Amino acid sequence: MSEPRAVMFLAHTAGIGGAELALLDLVDALRTHTPFRITVVVPGTGFLESSLRKMGVNVELLPLPLAVSWTSSLLTNLKARLKHGSTLGKLGVLLRKHRPRVVVSTTSVLWVGAFAAALWRKPHVWWIHEDPWAMDYAWIFPEPWLRRLLRKRHTHPVFVSSHLRQVWEEHIPELRGHGEVLPQWIPVHEPSETRTVLIPPDAFHLVVVGMYHPLKGQADAVRALARLRQPGRPVHLWLVGDGPLRGSLQELARQLHVEDRVHLTGVVPPDQVAAYLRQAHLVLHPSHQESLGRSLLEAMALGMPAVAAALPVYRSLGMRHRVQAWFYPPGDVERLAEAVTFLLAHPEVRARMAREGQRWVRTQIPDLTRGVKAWRELLEAVARG
Repeated sequence: MSEPRAVMFLAHTAGIGGAELALLDLVDALRTHTPFRITVVVPGTGFLESSLRKMGVNVELLPLPLAVSWTSSLLTNLKARLKHGSTLGKLGVLLRKHRPRVVVSTTSVLWVGAFAAALWRKPHVWWIHEDPWAMDYAWIFPEPWLRRLLRKRHTHPVFVSSHLRQVWEEHIPELRGHGEVLPQWIPVHEPSETRTVLIPPDAFHLVVVGMYHPLKGQADAVRALARLRQPGRPVHLWLVGDGPLRGSLQELARQLHVEDRVHLTGVVPPDQVAAYLRQAHLVLHPSHQESLGRSLLEAMALGMPAVAAALPVYRSLGMRHRVQAWFYPPGDVERLAEAVTFLLAHPEVRARMAREGQRWVRTQIPDLTRGVKAWRELLEAVARG
């Protein structure tokens, strides 16, 4: 592609989750470092939509229906089919308007993206961020349909990690040998000039970054805080993010009598997330499931010591216990509390892990240049067919 080409991305939410942040990073990099002309279809207003507009990216608002459960009632399925049909028509208008050479769908809008691309003869990339079996989503994909799409080569799967690719291949054998893992770079957001001040200044600070969701493990962090053996000064826990569990996390903190030391920040822009991380004594990553672990890698890239649940994705990346991070069994609150207690009492261990973690991210995780190059080559290849 010597001249500019158009690419259309279909986003499944307008929120501020890991998939949305990854999409923002990718769109920003492609528009800055490649000749591609980008359009993003967003299902509603919110953080993603406003951020894209600030970048000067073409944004189209169109609710994109998720795939319904295979076990849903006949009436539910009929309504969903009608909604899909209406969306396909509206998406067809947008395809004619922007004339993209490639359509890219994030995980849960595969169906509308793939069908629209097939109907209007557009090459299609399916960017897979999530493990729906672990997350128990209601829109778990009807596997016979997915197998047919893959057999017909209507879509090109791209996975954010080799671990996620393995998970999908175990459930959908047709994915084996089809698609690829694309390098993911970790942006290092420097704190903004208006720095977030964590108070009180004479306390230890633990930071967890992520949407308030059962799989993200914030409740484990709150319970661990309540079990800490006091290391000489107060320990505060900062839950950076927002989500449906806000009320239950506040109630849990009250029940455990730590409500004065648990702080729920609400939605925080990336540069302010970096400010919280920079002032933390420890970054906690208590997730029960991750496809990549973006927030952990971001903290490590900033040179912060981390305690994380030992998830398969970290083993697949080659990370080692007590070297790049301190790992504990997922969901084991007692082991999490023991790790935090030990590390707060041993600053030299925290400093060593911080150095090793930062060195590992810089050498093992692709940088922006390599990541953009891989995406450009992929989009060019898919466009050529």
